[in-house]
Amino acid sequence: MQFLPDYAIYKPAKSGNGSGAQFKLTVKESEGNKGRVVFLEMGKQKDKDGKQMDWAAKSKLMMALQITDLQSIIHTLDRNNSYDRNTQKMTIGCELYHQKEGKGNTILKLTVNEKQAGFYMTLSYKPENETAEDKYGSKRAIGIPITPEESTGLKIVLTQALIKVQCWD
Repeated sequence: MQFLPDYAIYKPAKSGNGSGAQFKLTVKESEGNKGRVVFLEMGKQKDKDGKQMDWAAKSKLMMALQITDLQSIIHTLDRNNSYDRNTQKMTIGCELYHQKEGKGNTILKLTVNEKQAGFYMTLSYKPENETAEDKYGSKRAIGIPITPEESTGLKIVLTQALIKVQCWD
């Protein structure tokens, strides 16, 4: 399996409650399209000095982004409207749900940041049984603001990743 360089956004905070996001494109040539995926990992700040994020397996959250996921994120980063089935209105943002039997739900939300320019991305995990803890941990969420400049870079990187995942490179 070939791992290409990560695209990362880090937001340390003096209070120690910062976070980081890493997008990793993996290529496993022997599996064709199924071997090409972008992994999103999000971790919380490890300490108050802000020099490290906690990427330990029990601490970080992870989601594998396939073609339709990448399309939704790119569409949102372009600030295109999408139809929200819950509110039955046009909105800018996307929610991606991944559910695996026996492993709970992972949800990615990308919305316009109401407090400042740009976007806000949240990755959350909920075990199948909300009161229980499974091998992936307990219910938790990690969020990170994305500036307009970072959203431009992310859109470019994910567009290139989409080309690779689709095997058009």
